[in-house]
Amino acid sequence: MTASKYISELDTRRFGIKVAKLPNDLNSIIDLLNSFELLSVKLVIARADLDNIRKIQELQQLDFKLMDVQLTYKISKSLINSKSDLLLNPNVIVREFHNSDLETLKKIAYQSFDNYGHYSVDPKIDKAKAREIYIDWIERACLDKQVADIVYVAEYEKNPIGFLAFKILNTNETFYAAGVIGAVDSNFRNMNVFKHLIKFGNNWAINMKADWIEHNVLANNFAVNNSFISSGFKISKSFVTMHKWI
Repeated sequence: MTASKYISELDTRRFGIKVAKLPNDLNSIIDLLNSFELLSVKLVIARADLDNIRKIQELQQLDFKLMDVQLTYKISKSLINSKSDLLLNPNVIVREFHNSDLETLKKIAYQSFDNYGHYSVDPKIDKAKAREIYIDWIERACLDKQVADIVYVAEYEKNPIGFLAFKILNTNETFYAAGVIGAVDSNFRNMNVFKHLIKFGNNWAINMKADWIEHNVLANNFAVNNSFISSGFKISKSFVTMHKWI
């Protein structure tokens, strides 16, 4: 087994230490951890389905610490109602990303993802660096088709107030659209802005012939969870993210 292939180059650059991510289908965790230690890996990140309690317990015994719980929301193309716009705000316009939007979207990301996600809750990771992840993420989503195929922007009075990015994934004979990153300016969170973005993303996915759309959401992000539920999505799975420092 080549342990080096599990090192995250992106996180290693971000934090200035070697970071590795365990594959989900791994049977021998201990052997790989020993290899990571020889490679001077400092942080190992693992994910496990919440219904796989045995694996989670094994990770805990190996000193992995729980960092977050996420839910995966899914909706099939047959269940999407393209006319579900009765609650949408006519003053909110959704369009594709323009290059001139980038700095505003980065500001929205900076504001929205304060103390958010598994990197931020790890006391050994600098919170400023953890916050910068989301700024970098939306920038790459806007500029790199390897990260996102499309970024929708919500605007109010011609000013960007939110975004939601999507990527088409095609693996194991499945073809679906996945949410990449999304956020709404805190000053506009009572206007169903996120529902607008979800609706446009759904319609785009249908036009792309995707079989379904899915999004991952932190379990305690109640507002976004409620937006997906009220938009017709159903929870399809749940998983945890865990960290181990070597």
